[in-house]
Amino acid sequence: EARHPARPDAVVAMGDSIASGHGLQLRDYLGGDPCYRSGGGYPSRVVAALVDAGDLPDSTRLGLVACSGADAGDLRTELVTGGLPETEPDGSSRRSQLDWAITANPGLVLLSVGINDLGFVNPERLIVDGMLDDALVQPRLDRLTADLSTVLDTLIQTTDATIVVTGYYNPTATRPQGIRGCETECFVGVTTDAVQRLNGAIQDALPGGDRIVYVDLAPTFVGHGAPNGLGPDGARAGLGFLGGFLGDYTQGVQPYCAKGDTSDDSWLNAVDCVHPTDDGARAIAREIVDALGA
Repeated sequence: EARHPARPDAVVAMGDSIASGHGLQLRDYLGGDPCYRSGGGYPSRVVAALVDAGDLPDSTRLGLVACSGADAGDLRTELVTGGLPETEPDGSSRRSQLDWAITANPGLVLLSVGINDLGFVNPERLIVDGMLDDALVQPRLDRLTADLSTVLDTLIQTTDATIVVTGYYNPTATRPQGIRGCETECFVGVTTDAVQRLNGAIQDALPGGDRIVYVDLAPTFVGHGAPNGLGPDGARAGLGFLGGFLGDYTQGVQPYCAKGDTSDDSWLNAVDCVHPTDDGARAIAREIVDALGA
């Protein structure tokens, strides 16, 4: 297919909150960028490392179009900002994440998507009698595989980019809060199963060829799970006046937070117990750079 001019000195980062850098800037929680994008997320760290190694030129630019909350279908349909300025559509700075990547035709695409397709926030909706509700989970994973496959096939056909696709880590603390009827060890087991199945669905979507690089993050975060969250557990669970204020940010992810103290060297945000801290973003970037052979 006809392609836009190649930009080997450009990188486009697509996907959800893991790619956007959700939680790495205070303004995220003060009504700033609705996509929760941060210059401290793993994409900018990958670019910096590849430039330092001489694998990308000093002129390399990053188009950070990833948006917190995005699922695989949103990559083709939801309009966002953040792309390279010279590829903006006439009269607008908004287009889909996929369109930003196609028009940029970058040397490298970084992509993290899938956790929102599964519905990892508010996990009680996915668990029945201490196990994943297969009747709910499997159709979501099948849809993820189909939507992600379409996105990746389109990128292969319309760009010259090397495409890095990350899997997901399990954010669950070693001894998590869990949910009613499935706490601590039960919750660890269920979320481990969920992440394994999620990563399997992502890998099922990958086309063949040497332009696709898959990066498994699950082993990297073992021993670096969620801390106990900020604030009283009851408030974080949505109880009381303070809970009413915190609930939008914390109630759906409180199950992943640790009960009491934790011995883990956590790489996850204490506000939400799911998103990477600076240490976590650096760890993801290292895995990607290593996978690229830089």
